[in-house]
Amino acid sequence: MVDSEDTDPSKDFSTTDYNPQVPEDEEKQQHLHNRQKRQRAPVQIGVNRRLTKIDSRIPQGTLAFEKSKVGDIKVEPGSFQFIFWFFIATEVPVITACIGPLANMISVAALVNRWRAGGEHNQDILDTPTVLSLNAISLALGCVANVSLILNFSQRLNYKVSQLLSVVCFMLGTIILLVAIIIAHIVYFKQGHYTKSEGFWFAVLTTILYSMCSLTCFMNFLGYLLGKYPAKLNLQISERGLIAYTFLLAVWFLWGAAMFSQLLHLSYGNGMYYCTTSLLTIGLGDITPFTNVTKGLSLVYSLSGVIILGLIIAMIRGVIVSSSAPIHLWNKVESERKKVYKRLLKEGRSLTSEESFELIRSIRRRAKNRGNHTSTIITIIVFVAFWLIGALVFHFAEGLFSLTQFIFAFFV
Repeated sequence: MVDSEDTDPSKDFSTTDYNPQVPEDEEKQQHLHNRQKRQRAPVQIGVNRRLTKIDSRIPQGTLAFEKSKVGDIKVEPGSFQFIFWFFIATEVPVITACIGPLANMISVAALVNRWRAGGEHNQDILDTPTVLSLNAISLALGCVANVSLILNFSQRLNYKVSQLLSVVCFMLGTIILLVAIIIAHIVYFKQGHYTKSEGFWFAVLTTILYSMCSLTCFMNFLGYLLGKYPAKLNLQISERGLIAYTFLLAVWFLWGAAMFSQLLHLSYGNGMYYCTTSLLTIGLGDITPFTNVTKGLSLVYSLSGVIILGLIIAMIRGVIVSSSAPIHLWNKVESERKKVYKRLLKEGRSLTSEESFELIRSIRRRAKNRGNHTSTIITIIVFVAFWLIGALVFHFAEGLFSLTQFIFAFFV
């Protein structure tokens, strides 16, 4: 006989004494109820955060770029400061590595070619030992700076040592070559006995490029000193390929200028000029090969150079598509997201999951359209600026006037 107290259904059973089995249908209904409750809950579409704190939790597939490209930047994303220091940390070293070999190439031309011309037939005159020595020292410093950069990019030299060495060498090379230019101006050209030859203008161009390299290296090193990113160069394969092919192009120009200056009986500067017009398929026709050997070598040199130049253009596009453009777009989306979040907080509103999703899609679409329009405008401005600057240079250098200078600059 069972006691009625034991069969009373209203008795309070503890979880240790009784653990009833939930029916399967009831369990499914509870799961569906919890899911609907989560969907109806307000969703915050943004919070202030540093990407470095959540970088390890971001799935790689959600981003169109490597997480480390932005995870190393210790600046709040969605701001101008973030995109500025991203440019200094990742894109400036690539620009420096592309300009550096070309600067060395032009510096060789400044050393080989004479800086002054005079006499009855306006022949080139040998430079003074002081100018030659300063020019050679500047070239040596530029080569050391470039070798230091290459070792840094290949991770064979410490970042701090490499950047400091590159900054010092590029800066000293600029100062020394500038001193040589000032001496040449005082000794050669102030009294009007000589005229400036191509070697002098090569030296001026080298000074400008060396100063640009020293400035970019200094800005990158300054960002590390300010704690904006760690002591390393975070380069992708496409960026390393771009650096390698730019260095190969500089070597290709140096070899071609030396070869054609001997075959066509030209100065080294005119040989480099011939290589440039041939490789870029400009073909002005003022210097032409006459022998079959020279024609064949010109054909092989130009075709090979065009391939190298095409690879460089492809690498530049790869860098823009895989790194720069997605990160710029992401930063714009992040900036707009923060503005919307602050406005919602101010209005006291909250959004559901569906509303948040559609809002983010709308923000991304607007940011992408604005980015495309901005890129188009910048491209047009840069093209027109180069065109007008080229026309201005040919106006003063060649004495071209009115429409002729614009037509010549356009086709060149």
